[in-house]
Amino acid sequence: MKKNVLALLVVALFFCGCSYDKYEIGSDLQVYYEDAPANKWLSSGREGEPGYYVYQQFRFPEITSSVMDEGAVMVYLCDGSIDVPLPNVFPVEDGRTIVTENMRFEVEKGLVTIVLEWNDFNFHDNLENYKFKICILTPSVKKQVF
Repeated sequence: MKKNVLALLVVALFFCGCSYDKYEIGSDLQVYYEDAPANKWLSSGREGEPGYYVYQQFRFPEITSSVMDEGAVMVYLCDGSIDVPLPNVFPVEDGRTIVTENMRFEVEKGLVTIVLEWNDFNFHDNLENYKFKICILTPSVKKQVF
């Protein structure tokens, strides 16, 4: 009895096919390397108060509405032979205390902003000449396969 019910269920599911369109969606990956010199960081907010951070901006006309809606932007800190994905939190030794530095990025059409902020909202003079790898994934036009 169980075998008959199972067989009927399989046959019913086979004939109950759904129709849907299949699309082939590709994408293009562009990789850029940007230097962020230690003396080029700008500040936002008031030091010692919530919302204080430093930042650098990089223009990318490749970041279009299509990338914002259906693509992706990924940013990595190049640390020697290792690419560290952002966002990331790093410990910073400042004299007798250790604070944490949040390194993150923001993306808007045509622009990537790298942000450094510390958990005590104070500037810590640990800035280096950083190098970032910015990867922009641009979706291509989807084509109907069948």
